[in-house]
Amino acid sequence: MHVLVVEDDIAMQELLATLLRGLDSRVHIHHAETVATGLTLWRQHPINLLLCDWNLPNQESGLTLVKAIRAKDCELPIVMITGRGDRATVTDSLRNKVNEFIVKPFDPSAVMERLKRYLTEPEAEPDSDRNTADDPDLETFVAQHDSVLARLTIMPGAEAALSSITHADQPSALELAQQWQSDMAITTRLIRLANSSLMRRSGGAITTLRDAIATLGVEMALTQVLALALANTSGLRHDTLQSLSKTFAEQSQQLAEYAALLAKRLKLNVANCYTAGLLVKIGDCAVLEAIQLYLDSGGETITDEEINSALLKHAAQYGNQLKIKWRLPLALRERIGATYSAGAGQVNPELLLMRLAACLASSDDHSTEQEKLCRQLRLAPADLPCASASNPQEQQP
Repeated sequence: MHVLVVEDDIAMQELLATLLRGLDSRVHIHHAETVATGLTLWRQHPINLLLCDWNLPNQESGLTLVKAIRAKDCELPIVMITGRGDRATVTDSLRNKVNEFIVKPFDPSAVMERLKRYLTEPEAEPDSDRNTADDPDLETFVAQHDSVLARLTIMPGAEAALSSITHADQPSALELAQQWQSDMAITTRLIRLANSSLMRRSGGAITTLRDAIATLGVEMALTQVLALALANTSGLRHDTLQSLSKTFAEQSQQLAEYAALLAKRLKLNVANCYTAGLLVKIGDCAVLEAIQLYLDSGGETITDEEINSALLKHAAQYGNQLKIKWRLPLALRERIGATYSAGAGQVNPELLLMRLAACLASSDDHSTEQEKLCRQLRLAPADLPCASASNPQEQQP
């Protein structure tokens, strides 16, 4: 089952993908943000359902895409999703044979109920002649980077959080407090961080979500929500994949906290460095999701050795493609890349800092490189967070 989602709002894309996968985890979701891209994907893939927003970028209308498709295909189910519910809009949609018309904001459970009938495929008859030798093995499957990523909803919520972090027009502290007030995990995390030594504040303890966001700042508060989204392992059901995902989340969290402490010490942008640290393992996490998709698609039993091999071969490529897919700013990509190598002759303190944080978080011996980075950043050994600490966030920066 192939579904084409034409929607330029990242958060809405994520929500629709979540609803679709909730109905059928095997669904292939193709994303487009313009009429031209939507038409291209419709021509390239056997689309079974189209979800289309009315208002698209550059004053385009989703109805333009609907008309172009209807000129060739009168059977494809089309669901129009829009914030417009006026009579003329509904009439125009029905005139062009739109099957469903959903007005935003909507109740996700009600939308799932309406979409269910379009995602129900007839049960295939058993095929005794089917040659299972034709099915790809794990390596072949994971190596299809583009097609696999098109079918995955990677780390639900992470892309939306990143969009808020990197967008120039960020929400206010009050808006975030109202949005998150019923989320216990976010509230607990932000209050804990606001009271930690990283913030080095005076006065009484912070006990409310609004005060925590005001203390941290909107950007740092958003990065904490990103951290929660990246640590979500709910889509992984294989024991080894779950275990590795938790390990990657812990490693990224530790690196991010070291980077934040160093940035605070050097009076650099703490949130920028923290965000980059959190994203260091996105390629590895994407490979884990790809392996789970392989298993969900009927793949054979896999070994831990095969999982580790797939990570080693494909994590970097998946990470690079995700950075492009998520439209990460170049400066953020550079900070992520610097954790692996700051580059010869590098003088940018944020990039040197990120590499130093990676050395501190690593279990390998990087003492020589660490000393060189300290000299370049003019840091004394006493300025460094202790690499053996289990929770660097609680140290004095």
